[in-house]
Amino acid sequence: LILIAGIAGAALILGEDSPSYRSDNETGRLMIYGNANNDDYLDESDVTALETIIESGTWDENKAPLADANQDGVIDEKDVEMVKKMVNREPMDIYYQGWDFKTPAVKKVGYPIKTCVVTGSNVLMAVKSIGATDRIVGASISTSTLDKVLYSDIYDNVPDVSKNSIITIVPEEFSKVNDKTPVDAIITMNSVSYVKNEETFLKSGVDVVRVAASDGLDSISAYITLGFLLECEERANDFARFCDDLIGDVEEKLDGVERKTSLSVTMTNSVSGLGSDYAEAVALAGGKDIADWDGSRNFKTGEEWLYEYPSQYIMHVRSMGLGDVDKQKEWDTRAVYFKNTAAYKDGHYYLINGSMPVALRIAYMAETFNPDIFGNGYGDKYMQEYLDRFMDNLSGKYDVKTQLTSVISIDEVKG
Repeated sequence: LILIAGIAGAALILGEDSPSYRSDNETGRLMIYGNANNDDYLDESDVTALETIIESGTWDENKAPLADANQDGVIDEKDVEMVKKMVNREPMDIYYQGWDFKTPAVKKVGYPIKTCVVTGSNVLMAVKSIGATDRIVGASISTSTLDKVLYSDIYDNVPDVSKNSIITIVPEEFSKVNDKTPVDAIITMNSVSYVKNEETFLKSGVDVVRVAASDGLDSISAYITLGFLLECEERANDFARFCDDLIGDVEEKLDGVERKTSLSVTMTNSVSGLGSDYAEAVALAGGKDIADWDGSRNFKTGEEWLYEYPSQYIMHVRSMGLGDVDKQKEWDTRAVYFKNTAAYKDGHYYLINGSMPVALRIAYMAETFNPDIFGNGYGDKYMQEYLDRFMDNLSGKYDVKTQLTSVISIDEVKG
């Protein structure tokens, strides 16, 4: 065998048969307890890693934080036996790194998840991307906020459990679904805004799985972990490879390139601060976020504090969907807050369509920051590939170049 290391933490193994891919990422993206070697897979190598820990008599929790499969505080043969069953994909209760709303927490869930109710557009995107759409038996559907193009299959085939809300589940509507097809789990966001009444469903024996489906590159971990829980590992890891390759290509092209100073904006006028996922994405795309405050700050009309941060660029991420977009309306609603910034006056305020995985936003922002390096259509190329490979309802039916509004600049509207 010949092992070739990839630029984005990947390996291509060449043998007698067709090439196969195996990520060499060991940052614990598969957040299933029993993943003793921190890679993207649950397999015999984890059994070997556990046996090595037992033989050494020492468990370094910093190096192997997910090793304790049965969560009893020690690494022993019980963990080995449990992981062997997990490797064989036997139905069982397993532990994973989940959330108590926004707080990370060890959680238990029945494996595998055969049927689920999904709440949150980013979670829907994740479940659809990994090829588990057929396991969605109910969803929280808002006709005003859920993209009718991207989620056309959900609109057409899945009952609404929310009475027209993207963040809630109405127990009576859930019961109608559950009575028809017993629900294994509710999958939702790690946010206090989503499924606030989760205790109601936990008491009835339904697991609630929260994932960080919109938290920057950590969202790749959510996809991989859901891939395991929903028995869609191959597709989930294909998605991870797609993201790794994209980000690796951007990184390679930006080697030695001077970064553009920037600020990141979300929603209507929320400017992201230190350590935000949006700032992380901008940095990967070729920007240098200059915010020096914690959290996010709304910049209101008449205020002046933002002018103390004269960035070259402002990247304003807002979900606009894959359907028709009124560019002027989007611009007038949001750009009005930033008309007096240096970036806007120089023509470098941009609205970025957030209705796509973070890696794809990075591709479009990279092209926007450095069009001479990435060339016209760089983001479109990856977006088309994503839709054709991972969005079954749009594969071969959606032309990104003619149908998608990806980035809106001042040149396309009346400033």
